Amino acid sequence: MPSKLRAWLKAKLGFGGSSIPYKEFKDEHGSTSEEVKVEPVIYYHCDHCGYRSSTQKGLRSHLLTCHKIGVGTGRTLDAYGRPLSYFG
Repeated sequence: MPSKLRAWLKAKLGFGGSSIPYKEFKDEHGSTSEEVKVEPVIYYHCDHCGYRSSTQKGLRSHLLTCHKIGVGTGRTLDAYGRPLSYFG
Protein backbone atom coordinates (compact mmCIF):
# COMPACT_ATOMS: atom_id res chain seq x y z
CA MET A 1 0.00 0.00 0.00
CA PRO A 2 1.52 3.37 -0.96
CA SER A 3 2.54 5.57 1.94
CA LYS A 4 0.25 8.46 0.91
CA LEU A 5 -2.78 6.19 0.93
CA ARG A 6 -1.78 4.72 4.28
CA ALA A 7 -1.36 8.21 5.77
CA TRP A 8 -4.74 9.29 4.37
CA LEU A 9 -6.46 6.24 5.87
CA LYS A 10 -4.87 6.90 9.25
CA ALA A 11 -5.99 10.55 9.20
CA LYS A 12 -9.51 10.10 7.86
CA LEU A 13 -10.60 6.76 9.22
CA GLY A 14 -8.63 6.75 12.46
CA PHE A 15 -6.57 3.63 11.77
CA GLY A 16 -3.47 3.35 13.88
CA GLY A 17 -4.76 5.51 16.74
CA SER A 18 -3.44 8.84 17.82
CA SER A 19 0.00 9.36 19.28
CA ILE A 20 -1.22 12.46 21.16
CA PRO A 21 -3.03 11.71 24.42
CA TYR A 22 -6.15 13.75 25.07
CA LYS A 23 -8.69 14.11 27.82
CA GLU A 24 -12.42 14.07 27.22
CA PHE A 25 -14.18 16.92 28.98
CA LYS A 26 -17.61 16.68 30.54
CA ASP A 27 -20.37 19.07 29.54
CA GLU A 28 -20.87 22.13 31.70
CA HIS A 29 -23.74 22.08 34.16
CA GLY A 30 -26.93 23.20 32.43
CA SER A 31 -25.72 22.84 28.85
CA THR A 32 -26.50 20.17 26.31
CA SER A 33 -24.13 18.54 23.87
CA GLU A 34 -26.36 19.67 20.98
CA GLU A 35 -25.93 23.30 21.98
CA VAL A 36 -24.01 25.08 19.26
CA LYS A 37 -22.28 28.35 19.96
CA VAL A 38 -22.62 30.44 16.80
CA GLU A 39 -21.86 34.11 16.49
CA PRO A 40 -24.85 36.16 15.31
CA VAL A 41 -24.82 37.18 11.67
CA ILE A 42 -25.60 40.83 10.99
CA TYR A 43 -27.78 41.56 7.99
CA TYR A 44 -28.35 44.88 6.23
CA HIS A 45 -31.91 45.33 4.95
CA CYS A 46 -33.12 47.32 1.94
CA ASP A 47 -35.90 49.70 2.96
CA HIS A 48 -37.49 49.58 -0.50
CA CYS A 49 -37.86 45.89 -1.33
CA GLY A 50 -36.82 43.83 1.69
CA TYR A 51 -33.51 42.60 0.21
CA ARG A 52 -31.04 41.27 2.80
CA SER A 53 -27.28 41.54 2.47
CA SER A 54 -24.61 40.29 4.83
CA THR A 55 -22.28 43.22 4.02
CA GLN A 56 -22.69 46.97 3.65
CA LYS A 57 -20.94 46.78 0.29
CA GLY A 58 -23.52 44.28 -0.97
CA LEU A 59 -26.40 46.50 0.13
CA ARG A 60 -24.83 49.55 -1.54
CA SER A 61 -24.35 47.56 -4.75
CA HIS A 62 -28.00 46.48 -4.60
CA LEU A 63 -29.19 50.06 -4.10
CA LEU A 64 -27.11 51.26 -7.05
CA THR A 65 -28.09 48.54 -9.50
CA CYS A 66 -31.73 47.90 -8.59
CA HIS A 67 -33.04 51.21 -7.29
CA LYS A 68 -30.56 53.66 -8.91
CA ILE A 69 -30.00 55.34 -5.52
CA GLY A 70 -26.85 57.45 -5.55
CA VAL A 71 -26.62 57.56 -9.33
CA GLY A 72 -26.41 61.07 -10.73
CA THR A 73 -29.15 61.39 -13.35
CA GLY A 74 -29.33 65.14 -13.76
CA ARG A 75 -26.87 66.18 -16.47
CA THR A 76 -25.87 69.79 -16.88
CA LEU A 77 -22.95 69.39 -19.31
CA ASP A 78 -22.67 67.66 -22.67
CA ALA A 79 -19.83 65.35 -23.76
CA TYR A 80 -17.58 68.33 -24.55
CA GLY A 81 -18.10 70.09 -21.23
CA ARG A 82 -20.48 72.76 -22.54
CA PRO A 83 -23.75 73.54 -20.75
CA LEU A 84 -26.73 71.76 -22.27
CA SER A 85 -28.41 75.12 -22.83
CA TYR A 86 -25.45 76.19 -25.03
CA PHE A 87 -27.30 75.45 -28.27
CA GLY A 88 -30.78 76.19 -26.98
